[in-house]
Amino acid sequence: MVPGLIIAAVVILIAAIIIISIRQAKKRTEALSTLAGEMGFSFTPKANAGALEFLKVFHLFSQGHSRKMSNVMQGSTDKLGVTILDYSYTVGGGKNSQTYLQTVSCVPGPGRADGLRGTRPCCT
Repeated sequence: MVPGLIIAAVVILIAAIIIISIRQAKKRTEALSTLAGEMGFSFTPKANAGALEFLKVFHLFSQGHSRKMSNVMQGSTDKLGVTILDYSYTVGGGKNSQTYLQTVSCVPGPGRADGLRGTRPCCT
């Protein structure tokens, strides 16, 4: 009976962690959607990888597999186009896999067609 209780406790703990993670992601998406509206930017909660083809010229977007873009905000400020998005990709596989999450901004500079900026990646 005790091993069954331990297994049940572990399953409940894992389920709780998953639920908390999903709720936090949903709150982030809602907050970014509100911010995009206040800034006059468009907002797309989940974008397919083909939606932002122009980013493929950057090394970051050729890394790993399972590439995903979310929370995409696009607009303009001071006559410059701005794109801000959350980007994730996975390297390795199985027990040796690691997923990188990064918030990226793209602001073209004067006389340039690109301008990728990013925060430091975090791992999960």
